[in-house]
Formats: sequence, structure tokens, C-alpha cells
Amino acid sequence: MDITNHKDTSHYEATDSFIITQIAKNHLLTTAGWARLLSITGFIMGLISCIGITVFFIFFKEMGPVYFSVGFGGLYLFLVCIIYMYPLVKLYRFSKLCTEACKNDNAFLLEQAFDQQKSLYKFIGIITIIFLVFNLLSLLLFIPFFEFLSFR
Repeated sequence: MDITNHKDTSHYEATDSFIITQIAKNHLLTTAGWARLLSITGFIMGLISCIGITVFFIFFKEMGPVYFSVGFGGLYLFLVCIIYMYPLVKLYRFSKLCTEACKNDNAFLLEQAFDQQKSLYKFIGIITIIFLVFNLLSLLLFIPFFEFLSFR
């Protein structure tokens, strides 16, 4: 597949020509198939989790003070489920665009697929940094607390 075969080639120079071999196409199609499976499975698991958390909130709200602490954890898990949907959407779009690009020899669709993949990895990287900072802050805040408990 020649990368200059898409509709708008004005932003490419002559050195931007790039050919994807049949073996590379097969690898991309295999990757797209697995990405599609993982995204659909993730959607199903996320939906089941969100439904389960919602059912828990509805049926166990009479638990009193225990419900508040468990409810906060459930709310956190519900938020994680909602955030988890964004990378799944990016993964699904990558798989769909990559499959179409390889089957139609369309470099423009392949660029869009890789843009979806880039967004997916950027999101995962940002979330990873946030969780690392959160865990480091938690560790730094709780070390004095545990030292205080050990002197009692």
C-alpha cells in the first residue's frame, strides 16, 4: 500500500512514500482483530460492572453508616468504569479503521487508525502518571500515620 494513495497528498513530500508489505498487512489485520475482541469484551465487562454497582446502590441503601463507606467505594468503581470506556472506544475505532484501511489499501484510513491508537496510548500514559502520583502521595501521607500508630 503506497501511503500517497489517499485523497489529500498535499502535506506529503516525495520522501513520505511508504509501502506496507502483505506480511505487515496481515500483522495489522491480526492486531485489529484482537483489538476488536478486547474492546467488545471490555465494553461487555464494563457494562456488567456498571449495572452491578447500580443494583448494589439501589438494593443496599438501607445499610446505614456502612453503606456510606461502601457506597463511596462503589462510586469510585462506577467512575472507573465510566473512565474505562474511553480507551475501549479508541481501541474499537482503531480496529475498525485498521481493518478497513488494510482491506481497501487506504493510507488515509490507516493514518486515522494510528491516530486512534496514539490517543489510546496517550490516555493510558496520563492515567498511569495520575495513579503513580496518587499512590506516591498516599504513601507519603500514610507513613507518618502508621508511625504514629506504632508508638501507641
